[in-house]
Amino acid sequence: MAYTPNFQDPRVRARCSRACAFVSAVMSSTESRSWSTRYIDRYLGSQRNSLSKWLRSQLLICTRSTWIQGHRCKEYRLNAQGLLWLRSQIGLDQDDLEQEQHAIVGQEHSRELSSGQFQYHEQSDRLWHPLQRYRRELRTRILEDEGYRHHYDIESAAITLCLQYSQQQDPPMDLWLESLEQLRSQKDLVRQRLAEDVGCDIKTAKLIITALFGGAHIAARPDGSIYQYLGYDRGRLELLRASKWIQQFRSDLQILWQSMRSEFPVRTIKTRQGYERRLPVRPSDKWRLYFRLERLVMASIREYLDRRSVRYFLIHDGWASDQEIDRSDLEQWVYADTGYRIRIDYKRS
Repeated sequence: MAYTPNFQDPRVRARCSRACAFVSAVMSSTESRSWSTRYIDRYLGSQRNSLSKWLRSQLLICTRSTWIQGHRCKEYRLNAQGLLWLRSQIGLDQDDLEQEQHAIVGQEHSRELSSGQFQYHEQSDRLWHPLQRYRRELRTRILEDEGYRHHYDIESAAITLCLQYSQQQDPPMDLWLESLEQLRSQKDLVRQRLAEDVGCDIKTAKLIITALFGGAHIAARPDGSIYQYLGYDRGRLELLRASKWIQQFRSDLQILWQSMRSEFPVRTIKTRQGYERRLPVRPSDKWRLYFRLERLVMASIREYLDRRSVRYFLIHDGWASDQEIDRSDLEQWVYADTGYRIRIDYKRS
């Protein structure tokens, strides 16, 4: 007999409320992400429990069921319809949902938010924290409530750092790569024009550019990230492929990565004739190189902030702080410390 929750039971309602708050805080209904079973268990409960198992089926859509222990987790996205239905059954309105979300954050991270001493864990040369998984708008509100009202990020970080690194190679990459320079100086305009050409929103245009930078393919494959971003629309995929700017961008990226080829692991394959051929660089290797450069620069920024007793929370190539920073002074500090010239964007909430 199929399990049916008793929504009149206060304990069931409380667990459902917590589960709704968690999935709506960290998951997207359009974009899949990897999630460990242990992390989901903390908020939905062990799968051995009937209610926990039911909550998973109601609130989550598993988009990749394969996993490799210690290396790759299953992927999920939010079941938006299931979430709305469950909220209607337990009477969880928006105010109550946000209150529950803030309660989860308070239980998990109140001391860190108060002190500014966040406990990050390192993975693939990046520093990670559970708060980074929260949706941007919710995370921003949470940080603002604790005084972190100043938001910074390195402008076009991946392009900026990888270009400069390629120019440090022997021999240096000394070509003017037009599309990459446009992204550095006019990224908003580039994204807007690409969105207009392809028929998507600016957020999708940004995701496409980021995916191509890391080596994604423009192909009508169900598991292809770009095809997913375009809603599996073949027409828009063809418009993207035909874009003159995209063609230039892909050509410039090929030059960029080729100039740093000595930095990547060598992988080979033998042909049927017995010849050894070098395989293309994997997207993961490209991102790992960028993350290493990002980590170098962010370590310099952290030292600058620590010396000035600034409370801050890192968000990969950016951060939120409780004090306004002299950006020009920080940019000069980073250059003197690392040799990389960066521009820092600032927003106050």
